[in-house]
Amino acid sequence: MASLNQSSYKNPYDVVAAILNFYPEDSFRNDREDIHSAFEKLRKKHDIVLKEFVFRKNLLFPRSKILDEVLSNLQPEYLGKINPTYNTYTIKKNNLKKFWELKLNNYYKSNKAEFEKIAKELYSMIK
Repeated sequence: MASLNQSSYKNPYDVVAAILNFYPEDSFRNDREDIHSAFEKLRKKHDIVLKEFVFRKNLLFPRSKILDEVLSNLQPEYLGKINPTYNTYTIKKNNLKKFWELKLNNYYKSNKAEFEKIAKELYSMIK
């Protein structure tokens, strides 16, 4: 069995957490179509960092099972939904900052500038 090359594999959970850590705002619209479409576009531009995200394109909009799972798993510690409609995600910036400092920075320090760029691009697509 081949060993996993740590420098080439990017854990999707950690990647989205890192992106949200650098997201310019504390919230974004909970619109599944917009979120998946944005990540699918970003994956094309940032294919090395986002390569673990696979999208099915034979649907009404591109969908990623991995992205759905990651967004779900980031709740409630790093990501929340505002009641009563759940139309907005809230980003728990303090928790994400601690996660970046304690774990993510060790693994993804060399990708920091790209995460910051992806976060700004994502913001422009789903704000």
